Amino acid sequence: MSATDDDIEASSAPLIEHLAELRTRLIRSVIGFAIMFVICFYFADKIFDFLLIPYQWAVGENQELRLIFTAPQELAARMRSPEGDHANALTNRPGLASAAAP
Repeated sequence: MSATDDDIEASSAPLIEHLAELRTRLIRSVIGFAIMFVICFYFADKIFDFLLIPYQWAVGENQELRLIFTAPQELAARMRSPEGDHANALTNRPGLASAAAP
């Protein structure tokens, strides 16, 4: 073996150490994602307004903006209820309306 092979072999960690490091990194990633989700959820209206700026430039300032913005709380509540799922299926796929109707 050469010197570089010895260095690589000496630095290799056993499988359990790699799995422990992976678990630590995954936990940190999930915690970071959750924190950023809460921050973005809090500022959802401001983020939406910021993302509308290019649309406002394209449409013109004299035109009325015709967009539907559902607050994140409404969307989450609608997704959890069985009625919301059924309503989503009928409105998003109108071809299913006759087959899905009781």
